[in-house]
Amino acid sequence: MSDRPVFQKMAARAEYVEVGEDRTLPGLFRPGSGMRRFVTAPDLAYRAGYTRVSAGQGFKTFFWYDEFWVVLEGTGNVRAVDRPSGAVWDETLAPHDLVYIPAGTHITLEVPEGREGHILFFYIAIPASAKHAPWLASMTPEDIEDIKVRAEHTKEGFEQEAKRGGPARAIS
Repeated sequence: MSDRPVFQKMAARAEYVEVGEDRTLPGLFRPGSGMRRFVTAPDLAYRAGYTRVSAGQGFKTFFWYDEFWVVLEGTGNVRAVDRPSGAVWDETLAPHDLVYIPAGTHITLEVPEGREGHILFFYIAIPASAKHAPWLASMTPEDIEDIKVRAEHTKEGFEQEAKRGGPARAIS
């Protein structure tokens, strides 16, 4: 059997996201919000899935890798801060919006009360290695704490995430 990724298909539905105590990244998402992994490359060159953030909630995190979003449902407000340059963008997200978040960006996403029940977006993350990350010199203490909360960079965090949804295995 190969560790090579295989063809996969998954429905991206908000109700399929675990939002209770067993949600992915409970340090990042409050109960009622969460994410569902779709595929993760064996070498962690990329990962993809979808995220649901409920009305009245949000999250903030630092991206040390490139990430792409496709908004499927709902609306939300995002603030992106490019740490190396200090540039700031404030945008409202809506269905069919495409978003690119370059490595070295701090994101705050909020779904205000009174909006549709949630925002749902598909993501593709392309992790960066330190040799391709000159923006590390621009990180703030807040960014480092965001990374610690996610714990994906630790061996334990990787093993836990691998149990949640790595590539499907063919039956031999």
